[in-house]
Amino acid sequence: TENRIPQMKTTETLHALRALVPLSALPLLWKDMNNQAIAESLASVLVELFDADFVYISATPHLHVEELAFGPEGRVPAALIPEIRASLQGWSVRRPSRIPCPLSGDLVAVLSTPLGYEAEAILIVASTRPDYPTGIERLILQIAANEATAAMEREENLAVARHLATLINLSAHFIGVATLQGMPLFVNPAGLRLVGMTSMQEVLALPVFDFLDFRDRDRARYEVWPEI
Repeated sequence: TENRIPQMKTTETLHALRALVPLSALPLLWKDMNNQAIAESLASVLVELFDADFVYISATPHLHVEELAFGPEGRVPAALIPEIRASLQGWSVRRPSRIPCPLSGDLVAVLSTPLGYEAEAILIVASTRPDYPTGIERLILQIAANEATAAMEREENLAVARHLATLINLSAHFIGVATLQGMPLFVNPAGLRLVGMTSMQEVLALPVFDFLDFRDRDRARYEVWPEI
């Protein structure tokens, strides 16, 4: 027994290192992917890392990820997704157990973790291995989910920012951003035209009160702005 313990620790360490190398490369790969592609990439990598029977990701409208599953042969056909979902119903995350695999019929152990900061989706990895999941595998899955969540949230925030920037630039109204000291940071193209300016350089040299009618400047400076 004493001889086996160092050998087991060495095996687990090697397993962890082999898994962390491809995982460390994923964030760079995900940089140019949308959230659906990130989820698909994550699932395909985890199938190989865990020698899994299937990896399942539930749908999340917030992150724009569709329900999907991957197996050893690649992406599982959409027609089989309801069977996988049904096989997981009633399964408790707190009490791991083996369930019949809807793809092979074999008994598989399932390991899950939230995918998303508000648990919008669930990431599940299933395997027939009798020793699955090990402590190292639980850690690896958590690391992978955290990396994917960060990448998805970043992409989601960028998408929202791009959409907002487009709306602001196309708006016919004056839209601006200023510091609490009343100095402009940004004015949209329509706003520039409405005040007779052509560039942000002109805007940055003026306090926001100079954009108002002369009669309104004192009230804005001494009454409205202190309230803001």
